[in-house]
Amino acid sequence: MVAAPRYFSGAIQLGGLMQTVGAFGRVQDSMSWFVQSYASLAQWRAIVERLATFHRAMSRRGGDAWRVRSVRIDRRNLRLNDVTMSLPDGTKLLDHADLLLTRAIRSS
Repeated sequence: MVAAPRYFSGAIQLGGLMQTVGAFGRVQDSMSWFVQSYASLAQWRAIVERLATFHRAMSRRGGDAWRVRSVRIDRRNLRLNDVTMSLPDGTKLLDHADLLLTRAIRSS
């Protein structure tokens, strides 16, 4: 729309008009990236905030918030023995638990 008067007056040729349209499209796409990505960026920020809060709480709590007696790892499993985990207020989430975390197998 902006370049149309110049085209109709003969100041630019059709090729110049098409280049202007293409350049405008690329600029518009670049500017709309933030709007299109806002939900993903907000979700990422929320995850980072939760992890940072968790890290601060664990740091304040010290060594007694999380204790694992032994860890064994193989190709598909992570085995934690005698796990004790507490909230910052001292409430126990796990007390002397044995955990087996199995790797999920993705099908193609």
